[in-house]
Amino acid sequence: MEGIVLLLFFFVMMSVVRGLANQQKKGTRPARRPPPRGPSEAGSEQPTSIRDLLDEFRRSMEEAERKARGEDVRVLPPPTPVEAIQLERRPAVKRLPAKAKASSQPMDFDDQAEAVIQERRRWAEEHNKALTEADHEAFDARIRKGQQKKPVAQAPTRAHELRQMIIWREVLGPPVALRDD
Repeated sequence: MEGIVLLLFFFVMMSVVRGLANQQKKGTRPARRPPPRGPSEAGSEQPTSIRDLLDEFRRSMEEAERKARGEDVRVLPPPTPVEAIQLERRPAVKRLPAKAKASSQPMDFDDQAEAVIQERRRWAEEHNKALTEADHEAFDARIRKGQQKKPVAQAPTRAHELRQMIIWREVLGPPVALRDD
């Protein structure tokens, strides 16, 4: 019973704190701007009433209809001399004659795919059987053959060590131009 009373008290206190915080936030809110009055302000802000929203929707629908009919075709400005030169230098696209298009055959790999499928099925049927004791012994012999000890490499000779030292001196040493030799 005491736990429930404690939870209720805690809940009431949190509600009071939240309410005070909300009131404080509302008091520090900046003042709202009045709605736009002139035509210059109207385009800069969002519509504030349903009538403004409907007007904006109507304008966008009319623009879409004009574009669909082709009335709103934009004319590009004439190219500058640099653009004109670049356009003239482009190679012309070479088109194939109609005969060449008709004679070209699409590539078809269905026959090859069928052959691969048949080969896979044949292999699966050959290997779809129970393994015998001889199969297990052959597998065991095959994997144990790879476990043979490999010969140990011989210790490097003095000549090999000297060669490695010279290489590392060249790699880690100063550039040739800065050497005092």
